[in-house]
Amino acid sequence: MLVAIDRSPEGWSALEEGIDVAERCHAVLTLVAVAERPGWWLAGVAGMAPLTHGDVAGWLEDAALRSLALARDHVPGSISILTRVVRGPARRARAREVSSGRYDVVLWPQAVARRRPR
Repeated sequence: MLVAIDRSPEGWSALEEGIDVAERCHAVLTLVAVAERPGWWLAGVAGMAPLTHGDVAGWLEDAALRSLALARDHVPGSISILTRVVRGPARRARAREVSSGRYDVVLWPQAVARRRPR
């Protein structure tokens, strides 16, 4: 089972639902967070502060790892957990993970779903 982690209230609700399902079905819970790549906006920031693309990419990766750690620590010890950081634009990175075929159940927070184009 895959649960996308995004630190939103909807993300925490998806995690709670994932925990409930994993406990009932004795399923492995895979938590996924996205480390987005710094985009075009970094060019505007670079002139104002001594930042590199690598600095910002590292911060985004650290934020994804912290989100996973918070979520992992919330899951009871009786549930098997896998964690993954996927990289790239959030929508595409999550879509790649979902379409990988590794998961029977996917819990996608509503906040993430609302940001998807219609």
